[in-house]
Amino acid sequence: MVAILWAVPLLGEVYRLSDGSSLEGSPVSANERGVVFRLPDGRFSDRVPWDRLAQESLRELAKQPRFARYAEPYVFEEENVKPTKPPLPKPQPVEGRLSRPDKPSVWGGLWGSPLGLVVLLALYAANLYAAYEVSIFRAQPAVLVCGLAAVCPVIPQVVFLAMPTRIPPEEAESQAAAEAAAAPALGAGLHLVREAPSGAATAAAAQPTVFKRGEYAFNRRFFETRFSAFFGMIRRDKSQVMILKTSKQQYTVNRITRITGTDMHVEVQKGAAIEEIPISFTEIVEVELRPSGGR
Repeated sequence: MVAILWAVPLLGEVYRLSDGSSLEGSPVSANERGVVFRLPDGRFSDRVPWDRLAQESLRELAKQPRFARYAEPYVFEEENVKPTKPPLPKPQPVEGRLSRPDKPSVWGGLWGSPLGLVVLLALYAANLYAAYEVSIFRAQPAVLVCGLAAVCPVIPQVVFLAMPTRIPPEEAESQAAAEAAAAPALGAGLHLVREAPSGAATAAAAQPTVFKRGEYAFNRRFFETRFSAFFGMIRRDKSQVMILKTSKQQYTVNRITRITGTDMHVEVQKGAAIEEIPISFTEIVEVELRPSGGR
């Protein structure tokens, strides 16, 4: 476009540029490409592009009707300042709020609720039942073991389990008396055997040995000492057979598989089959030990 000239003001002004420098003079001509200033010494400046002028200079030029239409497109509107939000009101203390209960311990929580009391009672009952079972297993007085477990749980059961099975004094005495009574008879029998002919000795050896309740105490020690050949996975000595008689039935025992303080598990012959059954010591009426060829 054709440049337009205007009257030159008498006094010059200072205009700031976008690179931080300044230009002193008066605008005399403007078009779309820029503006020309008349410097204080009377010379004219090169045409200054609009984008080189700072915003404050552009606003000053936009106020003048002669340069407004060229300067206004390059003037940026100031960003609207967002209104500050009013501060939030301070929270007021709430009256009547329920206080949170303190976190109790495990035992405190169990004692403080009905369900916890039921769990504790169940554990205490299980502790007494375990003590009763230990007393039977180790042949100890149930009152003693259960009484200690009632005062101090768990520890008495461990102690009595570590102890050997107790043999009642009356059973030990009866067993010792039976052994003492059998000793002279055994000596006399051996003496007669030495003097008897070989045929009579064979007939005496073939006689079965019978142990009856009342004469002997049937317990764990009795079977472990007198029938040790019947223990083990494989019986190496099969020259004798054990006949167990209970109040209900009679069993032919091949071997003893397990034994505790109250009963034992035996392997019995039932026809052509072999079966393992438990037999309590209190059920046994008589034990007979006979040679494997005897009837």
